[in-house]
Amino acid sequence: MITDTGLEGDRRPSEVLSIWAPKRRTVAVMEPTRSDDRRARRWRRRSVPLFALTFFTAATVAAAAPSGPPGFTDGTWSGKMVWVASVKYPDVYGSGTGGGEFEVTFGGGMPAGTFSFSGAGFGTTSEAKANLTLSGNGSFEGTAELPYLVGQSMAISGVVTVEGYGDFPVDLALGAGEMDPLELDVRHAGCEFVSGDFQVQIAQLDATITATGGSLSVPQAFWSAVRTGSAGATSPEQLVLINQMVGDGIALGLDIDNGTFDAAGLQNLLDQAATFAASIERNSACGIGNAAHFSSVVAGVVTELLVKMLGKAELFTAQQFQSAVVAGISAGVLGASAGEEGTKLTEQLLQVLLDKLTDAIADGDVDALYAVAFAAGALGDDELAKSALAAAGGS
Repeated sequence: MITDTGLEGDRRPSEVLSIWAPKRRTVAVMEPTRSDDRRARRWRRRSVPLFALTFFTAATVAAAAPSGPPGFTDGTWSGKMVWVASVKYPDVYGSGTGGGEFEVTFGGGMPAGTFSFSGAGFGTTSEAKANLTLSGNGSFEGTAELPYLVGQSMAISGVVTVEGYGDFPVDLALGAGEMDPLELDVRHAGCEFVSGDFQVQIAQLDATITATGGSLSVPQAFWSAVRTGSAGATSPEQLVLINQMVGDGIALGLDIDNGTFDAAGLQNLLDQAATFAASIERNSACGIGNAAHFSSVVAGVVTELLVKMLGKAELFTAQQFQSAVVAGISAGVLGASAGEEGTKLTEQLLQVLLDKLTDAIADGDVDALYAVAFAAGALGDDELAKSALAAAGGS
């Protein structure tokens, strides 16, 4: 047990808009993928930002730069969100404005926090108009590099006026599981200030709306956060995570020795290790010592997994080796800078990736080819990366 050391498609608009309805209206969308550990979940790109519900519902009824991947350093952060958007079809128009704020504390690259939001929307058709407001709250989740917001509750209220029939009140309440997560794209990250936007999801919404005959305008959609508190001593959550990583690493190693393993558990552990290691690197660059004393532990867990995987490479896919390479680079155990052992591990990984390239070409496995290309490129073998891309039909 490790303890703290004390260191630091063609549809009418109404049909189209139902695609962005709350989850209680079942629609065909990409489902999220998750690891067993909720804190380390990796979500696929989705539709439905929370703020879009404002005007879509209305229209339906009418500083110093730290190293490593850009993200939040450990500590307490206070942030704000702003959005202004509109959607237009030949016979439907909707617009909305809103804002929100969040408070979150990061430890080891993992967040614990909450957010709240509010907004107003206006929608009109040839026969009706609507004025709506919304408010809600939720939790801040994901990782320091890939944060996202998960709504827990939202209230929508207002009035719909139908020509010839009068006014009708609107009063909707949504709960946990009825709203899709909203990703915060990190664009700029410093030691004390982080900012970004929602451009990835906005682009997906724009493509969908354009394909169904409409147009989307988002003149403003951004978020920013400032660091308001130090990381302090290693948190109990970090200690639990570290001990869990060590225990999971030992269990996975034994399973691999026996010729079998939990694929989801392996992915989860590699993701956790990469996140924690990247957090340590960012913190160190910003003079934040929190959890840095565990860097050797993370490196040890990752190194042991790499050795086990290389020993029985036939058990693992190219994609799993891609994740292992990411974890290894993040933990600083691959490449010449990691010394003789790091150089040896890198050479062995490149040989395995070459074998996986041969298998992927024979099987016509494009996903595996891209995984080989990514991993080889990350390890500095440009020729192998180019060969994999060429075989996949890329350049």
